[in-house]
Amino acid sequence: MIQRQFRFLPQPINVQIGKKDATISFNEESPAAKEEAGRLAAKASERASAGNYSKAISAWKRALELQPTLRGARLELAMVLVERGDIDGAKNQLIEVLRLNPQDHWACVVLGNLYIQNENDLVTGERFLRRALDFAPNDSWAMTAWRPLPVNEARWMKRSSCSRRPSPAPTRRMDT
Repeated sequence: MIQRQFRFLPQPINVQIGKKDATISFNEESPAAKEEAGRLAAKASERASAGNYSKAISAWKRALELQPTLRGARLELAMVLVERGDIDGAKNQLIEVLRLNPQDHWACVVLGNLYIQNENDLVTGERFLRRALDFAPNDSWAMTAWRPLPVNEARWMKRSSCSRRPSPAPTRRMDT
């Protein structure tokens, strides 16, 4: 199962399972591959900024073929996939980020938001947002996404050590 979950890494991989953890080792990408992957990822970012998502996605995928451990490219690719409506593709990229670093709080924040907003799965979304807050307790994105969940206001106040209820957001009055 571990071999299958990490098939995106350079092969072969070596898995050693200890009493409390597992270690996965693999051959590091060559310096030339890393350099080309960085160049492609930068080009992909430029293309995405210009709204050319198809070319950006192709460039990020090529960069990840050369350097599968390139975290930033995976995160940016996930965000563009969300923009294009490929939620499953975005989730897959974010899960691979978490396979590389289970404590990547930003991947947890984005996954939490995806589950809540796109799948109406509050339980899974909250689980990812709580993980993000465990790793980065003061992350404003995680706190903002986590707090509005129906059961979380009391937990949020306890977590943030607030002595009083936060002010409600200002409302805009429409004149008739």
